[in-house]
Amino acid sequence: MKHTLLFILLTGLVRFAGAQSPMQSESQDERDALSDFRHERLALYPNPATQFIRLRGAEQVRTVAFYNLVGKELKVVQLEKGRTDERLDISDLQRGLYLVQLLNARKQVLATLRLNKN
Repeated sequence: MKHTLLFILLTGLVRFAGAQSPMQSESQDERDALSDFRHERLALYPNPATQFIRLRGAEQVRTVAFYNLVGKELKVVQLEKGRTDERLDISDLQRGLYLVQLLNARKQVLATLRLNKN
């Protein structure tokens, strides 16, 4: 009896965990906006860079996060709303390769770019 009850309980939890929460679902408009963003002209330059990089064409971007190749977050920069051209100081990063993640106001990842720091 105990084993049957435990099995039913665990089966229900597995089914519940696989269900998508209505709070997590995206509307078609949100999916279209993200798709449109991916086609938008976005530039991160110069690459390789030494002291500064510029981020152009990213008015939807609110957060820029820098990660090493192991996935450790090293730096986060918050951007002002509506700016299309940003100059970011990277002089505090050591020489190497980085992943630069661009997020919108809802913390959704819009793009992940590679950066070579000299």
